[in-house]
Amino acid sequence: MLPKAEDGGWRVFLLYRYRQERGASRLCNFGRFHPRYRKSTNRKENKRGGKLETDQKNNPSGGPSHPLLRAAGKPGEPDWMGLSWSGFDMMVPEKTLTAPQGPGLFVLIDAGSQEICYIGQSGNCAKRLLDHAKKSWDEKDLRFSCHLLERPVLPHQLKEMENDLIGNYFEHYRKAPEYQFRNSRLCILFDLTIGEAHAAGAQPPGASDPPTLQQELVSQIKNFFRGIFR
Repeated sequence: MLPKAEDGGWRVFLLYRYRQERGASRLCNFGRFHPRYRKSTNRKENKRGGKLETDQKNNPSGGPSHPLLRAAGKPGEPDWMGLSWSGFDMMVPEKTLTAPQGPGLFVLIDAGSQEICYIGQSGNCAKRLLDHAKKSWDEKDLRFSCHLLERPVLPHQLKEMENDLIGNYFEHYRKAPEYQFRNSRLCILFDLTIGEAHAAGAQPPGASDPPTLQQELVSQIKNFFRGIFR
């Protein structure tokens, strides 16, 4: 079994490669879902997922993927991935309050090594960065930089953009940022893809039953590795 950080890095990179080849993410990645199905709720609400009625609106999570970010520059540069990054500022509460209040992406760097140690996204960058500023980060001196989105996007689209950044970072350095996966469950790719779809009974267009979905996913994974290591 791979170490947690390396495992997470490869999973993100494979999703990044998939988006490069197909131009979109698979349903059930990043919270994307079939537009005509609803997800199961938590145990407290105890509502089973399933197909929406004909008079019900589409699930917003069934919206399109965000276009793949253009690979440009190097991680940490002002134009990395074709985005406009702000200058780096001190990772302290009073400074994070000056960050954008809207949706966007951010990176944290270690001021000593000048390496990116975390990549994130939020519907409110200032609030998320304030939360991060209250953490210890092993007493490191961190700096943050943001890219504010010009228009609102769906939650799964923000996560796709974050994944593109992490995937490109991994492509450059063959490792994930130091703190990227310390507290995550690492189920962003293969675990949730089958689990969420089966929980709601959702099937992609043209699929006949859940085993077909599993077989298709296994085939995609095999093709990924053939393409990368041939």
